[in-house]
Amino acid sequence: MKLLQVTSHYLPVQGGQEVYIQSMNKLLNDFGISTDVVQPFSRHVRTRPANVYMLPRLPYLHHVIHDINWFWFNAMLSFFRNRIKCYDVVISHYAFHAEMLREARKLIVLSHGVDWQRPAKTMADRYRALMASKTAAAGSIIVANDTDYLRMIGCPVEPAEKYFEEVAPGRWFIPNCVDVDKYQPGLDQNRERIILVPRNIRWARGIHLAIEAFQDFSRNYQNFKLVIAGGPLTGRYFRYCSELIKKLDLEDRIVWEGSVPQEKIIQYYQKATITLIPTLALEGTSLSALESMAAKTPVVSTNVGGLADLPTVQSDPVAAQLAGKLRYVMDNYGKVRAEQYHQTRDIFNMDNWGKAWLKVVRS
Repeated sequence: MKLLQVTSHYLPVQGGQEVYIQSMNKLLNDFGISTDVVQPFSRHVRTRPANVYMLPRLPYLHHVIHDINWFWFNAMLSFFRNRIKCYDVVISHYAFHAEMLREARKLIVLSHGVDWQRPAKTMADRYRALMASKTAAAGSIIVANDTDYLRMIGCPVEPAEKYFEEVAPGRWFIPNCVDVDKYQPGLDQNRERIILVPRNIRWARGIHLAIEAFQDFSRNYQNFKLVIAGGPLTGRYFRYCSELIKKLDLEDRIVWEGSVPQEKIIQYYQKATITLIPTLALEGTSLSALESMAAKTPVVSTNVGGLADLPTVQSDPVAAQLAGKLRYVMDNYGKVRAEQYHQTRDIFNMDNWGKAWLKVVRS
């Protein structure tokens, strides 16, 4: 069997979707299934693996016109059409690319979470929502890593229900999972008074919400620091958050750590007391939340998107509520920590993930 993954993000591996594709390649290769990946060209990849195809990227304009590279990549896929016919299975990461893959023998649409603003604000948002509905209506096989997406396409499944199951014909719920042996707990004596926010600096990731919640939390816990591990440390939203920190007089208590390599992020989980995931939109079953809980660092999160499917301590996306949940974890630290740790290891492990995916591919 030959399988192709179609994605706008893979190499270099920097975030959750790229790690997912890497894990998928390893899983399928271990079971004798040949896998290739097609993605846009990246100048940051010096040595391209033989199983990765790179299509020309539109230069410069993506800095001016938001999301144009998604549409450009779709246009480039039309020149890859004859090769697509050679694969037994094609996985489209997000429904955005599915229209260009109609000639695939078998198409699986994989959702990493609802990837459009609600209500839709841009042409790309409207196209994403349209393609989600269209692929569902066309009967494509759909694998979602959260129940929020499944409800958006008409599947009546509740949050945190039916993990790794075919919840309706051709509709699968396979949450994100982590290598639980990799994310081992650190020594308790090495824990520091840190609230960790392992998020890139984008509005949808809710960095300003974390800052506001931390100010409220700090009224009771004045010896903590907020460490934001993510980038970029530039741009309009970063400047807005920096001004907010000054306004709230938190400059000596909030640390901008910048982007942290995947292989080093575990050290941050092992040092932190709590991890905060303050997402406002565009989130599936967060790998950062799962990694932290696997490292026995309790997680407070909003209840947005796929976060509702996880065993985090959850809040509406409101700063005062998030601060209250942080205080709740501090007051019930051992209990919350143990419950999240065991649920993550029992449910969200790579063995469960791999078995479910093999069912989908072989069905």
